[in-house]
Amino acid sequence: MSKLKGEQEPTKQSALCIVIPKENELCEILDLNNKEDEKNGFDHIQNIRQKYDKSFSKWEPHMNLLYPFVHKKFFFKAKRLIEQMLINNELNHAFEVTLPAHDAFCKTFSKFVLSTPKEEKQLEHFQKLYKLLREIFPQCKATGQLTEEKNNKDEHTFEPHLTLGQITNSAMNLNNDAKELKEIQQLWRGIKFQVVELVFLWRESQEDPFHITETIPLVNPQHDEEFEN
Repeated sequence: MSKLKGEQEPTKQSALCIVIPKENELCEILDLNNKEDEKNGFDHIQNIRQKYDKSFSKWEPHMNLLYPFVHKKFFFKAKRLIEQMLINNELNHAFEVTLPAHDAFCKTFSKFVLSTPKEEKQLEHFQKLYKLLREIFPQCKATGQLTEEKNNKDEHTFEPHLTLGQITNSAMNLNNDAKELKEIQQLWRGIKFQVVELVFLWRESQEDPFHITETIPLVNPQHDEEFEN
């Protein structure tokens, strides 16, 4: 498999990710019992993030695949390599992601409140996609990467996640009793959404907000049928 490495060092001005879709038909709220007037999944996430996420103005709601990522000047080549990898491995189709209601957590000594998929099939899809992306971009990784040592070798796994906010005191999450975490868990109604594209983000400096620069569409001929089931 072709690689993009060497002088193409990763930068925090760039990310390869999944952006949560804004369309109602692509992003549904799972728990509709508590607040019937809020039915748009994207808006639901943003209502939480606006209060709890300090990066609200810099990032769209997203799940990073590779961050930091390569510089914008390499996007054209990177896009072609990813497109070919997706086709070769039959991953060029849209897929569904479910983030359960009220299931939000902080890792030990971390201030970030996260929600992650729980369904085994979805997690396997993410792991396969991440492994193949790392083969193309060995110099890049994701903020959700976990490293385990097995047989004297570092083995990388990937924990896909959506950031919902931060807590004030990262030490408090040892017992999951941080005030902000409990509030977010109560508010978080979960979403089910369709991943219909991979997104290249770019910003001119780390103080600027990210903007979508390139996308890789994923084919989804049965999208309507899947969402009605």
